[in-house]
Amino acid sequence: MVSMGAFSLLCRELREKLAEVGVERETEIQEKAIPLILEGRSVLLIAPAGWGKTEAAVLPVLHMMREVKEAGVKLLYITPLRSLNRDLLNRVARYAHALGFRVGVRHGDTSSGEREAQARHPPDVLITTPESLQAILPGRMMRAALRAVRWVVVDEVHEFLESKRGSQLAVLLERVREVCGGFQVIGLSATIGSPESVAEFLAGGGAKPEVVSLDIGKRVEIRVEYHEPSGEDASSAEKVGVNPWLLARARRIVELAKASGRVLVFTNTRSTAELLSRVIAELSPDVEFGTHHSSLSRDIRVEVESSLKSGFLLGVVCTSSLQLGIDIGELELVVQYGSPRTVTNLLQRVGRAGHRAWKKSSGVVLAETPLDVAESLAIVRLAKRGWLEKPRIPEKPLDVLAVQLAGLTLDGRRSLREVYDVVRRAYPYRKLTVDELKEVVKALGWSEQHGRLVAKRGVWRYYYENLSVISEREEVEVVDDRGQIVGYMDPRFVALYLSEGEAVVFQGKVWIVAEISRDKVKLAPSREHMGEIPWWEGETIPVPKEVADEVFEVLREASEEPGDYARAAESLARYEAVDYQAALSLIKLARGTLQALGVLPSRDIMVAEKVGDSIAFYYPLGRRGAEALGRAAAFKAASLVGRPVGLRISPYGFVIEGVEELSPREALPSPGEFEEALSSSLRYTPLLKLAVSEVAGRLGAREEAEKLLDLSPEQLAAAIDGTALLKQAIGDIQHKYLDAGVAKEVLERIHDGSIRLRVAERDEPTPLFTEVSSRFPEVVRPSSISSLPASGSLRDRVVAELSRSPLSAYELSRRLGAPLKDVLDLLVQLKDEGAVRDVLVPDAMARIWVLRKKGIESARVAVSELIELRSKIRADRISSVSSLIRALDMLGAVSPRRLLKMTGSSSEDFREALQRALESRRAVLVHTLAGGQLILLSEQFSSYVMGVKPFKMSKLSEVTAELLKIMGAATAEELARRLGESTRSVRRSLAELQALGHAVCYGREWKYRRRVESWEWRPHGLLLLLLKSGPKTLGYLARVCNASRDEVLEALESTRQVVKLIVRGRGVRRVLYCLRSHFNAILEARERSRPR
Repeated sequence: MVSMGAFSLLCRELREKLAEVGVERETEIQEKAIPLILEGRSVLLIAPAGWGKTEAAVLPVLHMMREVKEAGVKLLYITPLRSLNRDLLNRVARYAHALGFRVGVRHGDTSSGEREAQARHPPDVLITTPESLQAILPGRMMRAALRAVRWVVVDEVHEFLESKRGSQLAVLLERVREVCGGFQVIGLSATIGSPESVAEFLAGGGAKPEVVSLDIGKRVEIRVEYHEPSGEDASSAEKVGVNPWLLARARRIVELAKASGRVLVFTNTRSTAELLSRVIAELSPDVEFGTHHSSLSRDIRVEVESSLKSGFLLGVVCTSSLQLGIDIGELELVVQYGSPRTVTNLLQRVGRAGHRAWKKSSGVVLAETPLDVAESLAIVRLAKRGWLEKPRIPEKPLDVLAVQLAGLTLDGRRSLREVYDVVRRAYPYRKLTVDELKEVVKALGWSEQHGRLVAKRGVWRYYYENLSVISEREEVEVVDDRGQIVGYMDPRFVALYLSEGEAVVFQGKVWIVAEISRDKVKLAPSREHMGEIPWWEGETIPVPKEVADEVFEVLREASEEPGDYARAAESLARYEAVDYQAALSLIKLARGTLQALGVLPSRDIMVAEKVGDSIAFYYPLGRRGAEALGRAAAFKAASLVGRPVGLRISPYGFVIEGVEELSPREALPSPGEFEEALSSSLRYTPLLKLAVSEVAGRLGAREEAEKLLDLSPEQLAAAIDGTALLKQAIGDIQHKYLDAGVAKEVLERIHDGSIRLRVAERDEPTPLFTEVSSRFPEVVRPSSISSLPASGSLRDRVVAELSRSPLSAYELSRRLGAPLKDVLDLLVQLKDEGAVRDVLVPDAMARIWVLRKKGIESARVAVSELIELRSKIRADRISSVSSLIRALDMLGAVSPRRLLKMTGSSSEDFREALQRALESRRAVLVHTLAGGQLILLSEQFSSYVMGVKPFKMSKLSEVTAELLKIMGAATAEELARRLGESTRSVRRSLAELQALGHAVCYGREWKYRRRVESWEWRPHGLLLLLLKSGPKTLGYLARVCNASRDEVLEALESTRQVVKLIVRGRGVRRVLYCLRSHFNAILEARERSRPR
């Protein structure tokens, strides 16, 4: 029975539908909002997921829609994500259909047939995105349908505010208002700061919404934990190949999941989500966990959502992709891996737990470092006080304005004054001047005649080419062995760290890279424990200044906690939301920093620590404030020393590197120098190119910008100086990355003495220095050398530097004064050519580049030549054991699938011949450690064993060997049953035994083999066997040999039978190794094709 609260104000049909779906009473937000909406008031509803905001908005609107007889779209429901549209369609439709209303969804994937049907017979409720709304506004039929709009619901409004999508949406709402005459607006938001400014954003030219919110800071229970690895963690971590600290945190996640039933584990980056998912799978194979982030395909994300909701998964490791209100059912607990960085993130994520309005939400933060503990605790304390970050709404972005200007002309608004009046009602453009509007008109190449706008030809095309303001990133499609799209990778990651045969983690699983082309990576399943972890650019969440303030306050209080470390930690854990280990790490960090510096940074004290050629400045600036002050200071320092310097940014300060001769006071700009130094630094930053490329298309300058992007940042800035393009590009950088106001205020306070600058010179860095300097570095160049031509090409200078000593890409960039991206791109090319190699330094999580001594003949070949060569490496069709033996003698060690393809045999004949060859012991089936299969002649098996680099046998392999020795022969399934282990684990052990020469596989049956105990690793025979079937990548050869790429390359370089092929053409650049006899075939083909 539905309660007699606000639901009683709704019509009978809606009350019956509520009872039918099991809703018995109103939530607090519904009780407050429904009467206000029924009174016709615009409202902004602020509450976490699970409080029924959607129903609070939709139910009263549907009730009122019964009185509207006009045909067309009456309720416009705008949402940020298409995945939400599908979920909303089901939730909204069940209530709308009860009243006979039709619901439609319009987004980028809507079919042309559905679009046409919507135009001819518009739905009563239309769920759409800003991009699709922009697309339909100028259309004659849909525009007519929008005249009936009386209500607009903006879902997840907090997701729009800080991006240009919000600016786009604000103008679109005014354009809808122009069509329909006005509407009641209802905004739905998760927890957010400054609700009044959000309400003004929604109001535009209409009535300001009334704010209806819940104080959820006291409805959540959050604790911060810090876990040190045990001895068991250390040994397990070594096996998996990860940090023991990471393994300890993963173990804790599994414990929490098993104790609470189901969990969401939020990470701040996609890379962390992939790594953590993989470690959990290795640690607890019996526990079902999923992975969810924006670079996985839609089908995989939807499957994970439904598996979690149905209870099939115990947990999901995710990013903000599940922070929005996608329905995933009830959860008891949310785990935040690492600091959430902001209070809003913490509350929105932890708010997903409970997912019932009457339950408290529970969360655990697993901190990664002592400073992470301080940051997490600071955020929890601010949340309890009710403090939230204010959204940073972009101020009048000119590129978005340009597109909307085109839209308004298509809407029929022709005069400059008309356009100006409509746009200025939108909150982001409330301070727009007529001169700024004219500046955009000029940028588009339009003109104004007698107060009317005269547009260039191609307005329609320009408008529809710029429906989206979401920055498009270049991506490489990832497909599995069935050809299904599983997601997308960053192209620079693919270029730098992937090659065929390499293991890579994706979707929380380990795969082998089967094939790489210019825009696609094909993966095949692998039995490896770990692989390369993919990374994507642009994943930093900025920590606000207020959080940084609170962090230093936490450190101060921790440093003053009385007693020894143990007593102080016990005391701190009693009254703060931290466990004992977190408290102990916090006290050690605070006391250690205080003892080393003599004072802790605070709102009134900036501390500068000079160590060697580096200066660290500590102050609670927040990420954006530190970006602004750090860039200005680094630019001044670089100009003073006359060379590039390094810069590392942290919310708690910044580090300038390479300035041994400067004092901290000399490096800091004065308040009068600040704006010029910051402005100049932005003209030389690689960020400028990125910003210009993103803005140019929307300002109608895409073709011109593409010609300019080959220039240096400073030359680019000079070329577009004084244009709306440069103005908006610099504005975008400042909005996204900087807070110049915070930085300038700090400098003014240092100047007037209200902030004291304390300097400490040290031989060894403090723990705080280590934390702050762990951030990714950037090179800042002085203006005096920014445009000077360097002597010699960048390639020659990089090779010359590496000939002196191994260096990181960052160090090369700094020494040469070249953009880091250009250096990285060149290193990738040199690596492909075999001129350099990169070595991972695990402790620093950095790659060092080393010049390789040339020792193998290389040749450039075209893709067409490679294809022709592969077509010639063939054997006769396999129809008998003897024909199979002849094929193996010709083609060496080859996979069954490849052998079938190369011989053009029928599958049935091939399978029969292979089975008979294995049964007669004339051939051997090898299961490689990389997870693949090879067929060899029996007499070649010793070459395989001697070609696999020796390794220590696992405990399970030792037991399997003993059992197989007793049984003589057995299948993997029989051994698994006897051992009580999974078949997968036993197969992995058998592959180990086979590589060590203890077992041999004849089809399904494995046979024990007595191994010759002493031999040295000699990979040459196996490498030549692998290359007989055609060219291979170095990565593939290394995986089969269980060796490093460098070790295998050294072996290849020691024989004259191998040639390196650098393959170019059709957008492909690959490096392969082949037999000299195969290369000679290419040379002969070239000779024949030459004109006589």
